[in-house]
Amino acid sequence: MSEKKELEGVIAEIENDTAYIYLSSEKAGQLSEASFVELPEIGKEVKEGEQFANVETAKSVENLKSPVSGTVTAIAEDLKTTPANISSKTSKENFIVQVKI
Repeated sequence: MSEKKELEGVIAEIENDTAYIYLSSEKAGQLSEASFVELPEIGKEVKEGEQFANVETAKSVENLKSPVSGTVTAIAEDLKTTPANISSKTSKENFIVQVKI
C-alpha cells in the first residue's frame, strides 16, 4: 500500500522507504512547453518544502518543491534531452525523481 503527499502540484507516492516524485495532471499541463529542466544529481539531499528542480518554459521559470525529504536515488534522464517530457511525468512509473526517505 502506498501513501501520497502533495505540495504545489508535485506528488510523492511513497512505498516502503522510496518516494516517486511526479506532477499532478494540472501542474503537468502548465509545464507542457518546457524548454529546459534542471534536476538534482543522484545522491543529493532534498528537503520537504524546498526546491529540488527548475523547469523553464517560454513564459516563466517554475521552481518545483519536494513534498518529502530524502536522498535522490534516480532521475528521469530523458528530461536532459527532451525537457517537454516533463508534462508526461504524472505517475509513479513515470517519475521525475526517486528519493530514499
